Order: sequence, then structure tokens, then C-alpha cells
Amino acid sequence: MDKSQLESLRDQILGDVTPLVINNTQDASEKFNILLRIIRSGRASNETYSSAYESAKNIEDGGDKLGALLALLDEIDVDIAQDGARGMSKPVEETQNTETPENQNF
Repeated sequence: MDKSQLESLRDQILGDVTPLVINNTQDASEKFNILLRIIRSGRASNETYSSAYESAKNIEDGGDKLGALLALLDEIDVDIAQDGARGMSKPVEETQNTETPENQNF
């Protein structure tokens, strides 16, 4: 497979995995870790960020919760520093959300 085919396959897999993770009732820590991987892939939607935040808040252990929240904050800072460059590779339907961060319900 060439790079284009691999990127297409990655997008298909993420399209399948993301709703399963978001809608599954798995352990908050496990859910957060999977969502963080999706965010780091550069293909995360606003819903993915929001679900990762909610999962991080639901982690019971204080130290683990702190680590998860800081990891998510780091990913947000990277995305901001890249001026949303990671978001430019998102599928069109995910980038059409017109909410600005200050309007989102985190």
C-alpha cells in the first residue's frame, strides 16, 4: 500500500473506532486513552475532544485524573500552536461544526 492508501485506511478505521469508543460504557481511563490516541492521530472531531475531557473527569484516581487532564491539555496546546493544522486533515463533515471553543460545553 502506498501512503495515500494507508491514510485512507487509517481514516476508515478511525471512522469505525471513534463512535464505538464514544458510545461504549468502558472504563473511563481506558476510554480516555483510546480517545487520546485518536486525537494524536490528527483526525479528532470536537466530539472526540469533548468525550476525552468527560472521560478524564470521570477517572476516579486523583493522580490518574490529573495526568489525563494534563495530557489532554498538552494535545489542545499542540493543536492551537499548529493553528489547528491537525484539524485541517479532518473529514469535511467533522470540520463543519461552527462552534468556537468558548461556545463549547466542556
